[in-house]
Amino acid sequence: MAAHASIRERFNAFVRQGWPSFVLLLALTTSLALSVEKAAWVKYDHTISLMVFEGLAVGSLLAASRWKGSQAALYSLGLSLLVACQAVGRLIPPLERLFEQPFLAELEAARLRAFAFGLRAEGWVQNLQAGKPVDDTGLFVLLFAFLGWNCLVWLTWWALRRGNPLAGLIPVSVLMAVNVHLSRQAAMTLVFYLFLALLLAARGTFTAHRRGWTERGVDYAEDLGWDWGSGAALGAVAVAAFALFYSWIGTPEGWRAFSEMVERSRQRMADTAEQLFGGVSTPIPSENDIQRRPTVKLPDLREIGSPLPQGSETVLRVWISDPPPLPEGRGGDPTIAARKHYWRSRVFEQYTGRGWEAALDAGAIAAQPEELPGRYRLEQRYELLAFSFGALFAVNQPVSASEGALLQAVGGDASLVAVGVASNYQVVSLATDVTVTQMQSAGEIYPQAVLQAGLQLPESLPERVRSLAREVAGEGTPYEKSVRIQDYLRANYRYDLNVRPPSEGKDVVDEFLFDGRAGFCSHFASAMAVMLRAAGVPARVTAGYAMGSFSPSLMQYIVPASASHAWVEVYFPGYGWVEFEPTPAYSVFTYPEGAQAQPGTGGPAPAPQAEAGAGLSPVVWIGAPLGLVAVLWAAFFWVRSRRLKPAQAGALAEQAYLQARRELAWAGLAAAPSQTPLEYLHASLAGLEGYPRLADSLRRLTAAYLQAVYRAVPPDYGDVRMGQWAWRQAGWERARLILREKLFVGRK
Repeated sequence: MAAHASIRERFNAFVRQGWPSFVLLLALTTSLALSVEKAAWVKYDHTISLMVFEGLAVGSLLAASRWKGSQAALYSLGLSLLVACQAVGRLIPPLERLFEQPFLAELEAARLRAFAFGLRAEGWVQNLQAGKPVDDTGLFVLLFAFLGWNCLVWLTWWALRRGNPLAGLIPVSVLMAVNVHLSRQAAMTLVFYLFLALLLAARGTFTAHRRGWTERGVDYAEDLGWDWGSGAALGAVAVAAFALFYSWIGTPEGWRAFSEMVERSRQRMADTAEQLFGGVSTPIPSENDIQRRPTVKLPDLREIGSPLPQGSETVLRVWISDPPPLPEGRGGDPTIAARKHYWRSRVFEQYTGRGWEAALDAGAIAAQPEELPGRYRLEQRYELLAFSFGALFAVNQPVSASEGALLQAVGGDASLVAVGVASNYQVVSLATDVTVTQMQSAGEIYPQAVLQAGLQLPESLPERVRSLAREVAGEGTPYEKSVRIQDYLRANYRYDLNVRPPSEGKDVVDEFLFDGRAGFCSHFASAMAVMLRAAGVPARVTAGYAMGSFSPSLMQYIVPASASHAWVEVYFPGYGWVEFEPTPAYSVFTYPEGAQAQPGTGGPAPAPQAEAGAGLSPVVWIGAPLGLVAVLWAAFFWVRSRRLKPAQAGALAEQAYLQARRELAWAGLAAAPSQTPLEYLHASLAGLEGYPRLADSLRRLTAAYLQAVYRAVPPDYGDVRMGQWAWRQAGWERARLILREKLFVGRK
């Protein structure tokens, strides 16, 4: 018994604090968030559930503040809209990427993200005005997150500030019911929420009664909270159980299931045992299965968004003449890094709005040069372990191949690709060895065949794609435009293998950039190539396999089926097609900065310029805005203090005190003209017993009034405002005092 009494005492102490209401609010919020996650309206997007929890936190802070309800509502609406736009548009990068770029570069990136979000929102408005469906899930996420945030702020305000959670539960309950109904979730989800809501409503009712008893001086048992809480919990369980049972038995299916449960026979147990312990033999694989090989499957770029080939089986083994990568901790020259190569098989030139058409056979093969600026000879030996159906592989610009492998000219500029039926073959390529300086100085004098094929775009390409491309690419050389677009895509779009298929009749790049904002290599490579073409830079998409992993024992690269990949090649006069990697799941191609011999078509090499803002440390560009905010904040208070002179504070104190005297006189606490303020205060406190907030506010206003009238130093403006705030907070007590005077005391 003593232990039980001790538990009840601790529980009562916990109840007297405000934690039970917050714990119930947290449980309700978690229930709503889990229901939203289970609905999976937008896959891999947790914005809605996160903003629901943020609404709980903001609502708790607002409830503890001194703001009025209207001020708190405006603040919540404005802040939730900003946070929802940030969550959908990613206008500000996450903290882990905040220091990756110099301050000015980060500002430019934020501007581009805001520009893209503006085009995206403009598309929402245009579709709504035209009566068309909005395929962009961002609008749904923004509206649902905004609504969920403010519903939780409303609930928290009413539960913690007003002490009446029942009024706050209405919008949240409607949101929960709609989410459960539309997503066809089990009734138990809503029943559990109902149980928590009933507990919170009971808690609010008990808190309101206890506050009233305390103010009126009514004595009550200390363990009443235990009894009240136990009864409320049992009632909530009963209501929830009835709701769950009725939701099941009230349907024809449930009634039939209930009837069948009564009439089930024991034969089912025997059937189950036979099923569980029946013998099952594993089929022996045939000889054909053992000898079966995988098939080469490249990304289907004819229809962007088609599932990407997957699998762990090895399709290629590749030896190259480059030095092998340096094993970690094995010594050697750490300055020599392994070059990155992709095993190219196909070239795509014509964009259709839904995908790409492969470059066609260009006929005769021209004589290949022995060497070119920005290129070096790379020998490759391929061991093909999968059926390729005539498609072979080579790095970038092949110039010769062994027996069984042929070089075929394709596309407008007669680029070479490897074809044939060989399983083991050798290729020599002029692999990319170009520097940043060479690409910067390559100029823009393109061959006509390259311009015709590398700038092709369909007339149906939406204008907002062109606008975003021009805005992101900006001014500068083709290399600078390529890097900007590559980095923009890598930084602002999510890699996802499970995106939905493209919508019928829509441009797939437009849908990726503005609606889906997630995809895999086919989406990223297509978006970069289209944006570069819209910015006037010849580009194309190529497909094959990524590099794979290096095997030190075999001295070869092992390429699995899952390395199937698509990437971008950009044309630079005098240097040819150069690889770029816009897909964030893969590392970028890095090119050295140094200058080499310039080709005849290139112009003079520009002097390297330091990137704007590169010398600013993170401390400077983080501290400068914070310092600016601090200066503006101090200036605001200085101007405010200059405007609110001491004389004005004194006049405000007199006005507030005399207004309080008039209202109290109307409530029956009048005073003789000869009474001093202190005498009136002491006389009034007796009549204000049971009205603690009203008594406290009168003390504050009296103190400020005495200092304003009888002392040389005027009262502090903050103290006067605090007295006014306390008087407003006692409005309910004033109303009760007036009602008592007019209805009861005044009639005697």
